[in-house]
Amino acid sequence: LREHVSPLVEAPVTSYAPERAWRPPDAPASFNNSWYAVAFSSELQDAAPYATRLFGEPLALTRHPAGGAVRCAGPDSLAAGYEVVEHQGLVWVWRGDPASADHRMLPTHPTPEATHAVETILDYGCDWKYIVENNLDTPHLYWLHDGSIPPIESLGCNRANIGSIGLRFFADDVGVGHIGKTSKKVTKVVRYDAPNVVRHGGVSGFSEEFNIVPLGPHRTRVLLRQRFPKGPILSTLLRVPGTAPMLQYLVRNWNYQIGLEDYCVMQGQAHNIDDFGAPNWRATSSGDDLIVRFWRWVAAAREADGATSEYFVRWDGARVFAACDFFPARVSSFCRWDGSRVDEAAAAAAAQPLSAAAAPSHADASLTTEEEMSSLAERYTTAVPVAQYPPINHALYSRQQTLANLFERVGDAMPQVGVASAVGAAGGLVTAAGAATHANSEGMSSLLVAAADLANGVFTLPA
Repeated sequence: LREHVSPLVEAPVTSYAPERAWRPPDAPASFNNSWYAVAFSSELQDAAPYATRLFGEPLALTRHPAGGAVRCAGPDSLAAGYEVVEHQGLVWVWRGDPASADHRMLPTHPTPEATHAVETILDYGCDWKYIVENNLDTPHLYWLHDGSIPPIESLGCNRANIGSIGLRFFADDVGVGHIGKTSKKVTKVVRYDAPNVVRHGGVSGFSEEFNIVPLGPHRTRVLLRQRFPKGPILSTLLRVPGTAPMLQYLVRNWNYQIGLEDYCVMQGQAHNIDDFGAPNWRATSSGDDLIVRFWRWVAAAREADGATSEYFVRWDGARVFAACDFFPARVSSFCRWDGSRVDEAAAAAAAQPLSAAAAPSHADASLTTEEEMSSLAERYTTAVPVAQYPPINHALYSRQQTLANLFERVGDAMPQVGVASAVGAAGGLVTAAGAATHANSEGMSSLLVAAADLANGVFTLPA
């Protein structure tokens, strides 16, 4: 019976996180033969090229205007296209022989329609590995963030409760991680899906996935997606005009704040390790076993791939040239994945931003002003993708606090104008802000100024 049935069915996948994917049994650690999310589907416009990078190699994504399919190509005429697929709101690139791309390995949420997703993009000026480590480190929520935003505060993640953390290691069919309870006895799951994805979740049905995209040395983009279960309350609220943009604004703003708090720590960590030669760990404490496993996985993957670094190396071991100021000068040997040398002039031209790359690419990126971008270091604005988002472009977060202050004024004003009026005013402001993401940055700035003036004139502030 087993011999007859086995070819007809697939074995169930054991997964502690909602997203699951088939993994080859006993697959060796490797940066190859894996799917990498490189963009949100919402970032691509019909027929307009979207420029990005993966491990230093320039890539161009284009959606066919007729069929909707996305194709991906490298930087020069010798480039062979990558296998690319849009799946559940993300654009995935197969880093390996296109003929061997296995769609069973795409991370898949079983019921995405039962959740409300919020997408956030974060740009970091540090290596991707420190961001993976950061998101695997549960105790740092207590030490570093210390209840700094409402969701973390509600879980009791503050320094006073650091002694109440309980973590247990697990390995399921997709990755490895920790399961434990916060000081509020809320179950929390953290899982590492090699090579570059970290997932958080719990029994509430809320989950978040960090697709940590290695653009190049010292440049990382995080595609963060958080899913909220559509229970009766949220489903009802989402029918109210203004609820969805309000939730998006709040969640993204919280993510920006957490990213800024993490960023300085990760930069200091990278400086000590990369520049001064400090070890990744000398002694360990609660939760560090998962981080040690990650760094050992990186070392094993490099050894298996026959490379001292994962950057500028194609899936078959050949090297890639990438002419760009933010790449270290010490990287000097480059050729394509098929062994052919890359024409340096062509690669240099390909390294420049495509015409569409300088334009806003994702929702609130349209709030980025030319003045803010000109204040960033040149390496963040001349190499694609442009670092439009916090924490690198922290001005975007700072300016959004103008709107955050309006929420505080709404809250302070509730006794004077009533709860319904205050909530309605907040929803109206955020709805307008969400609609303005399709306008130019100058128009959005005017809206914020007008909204601030309105709030100052309408709401009575405490002495």
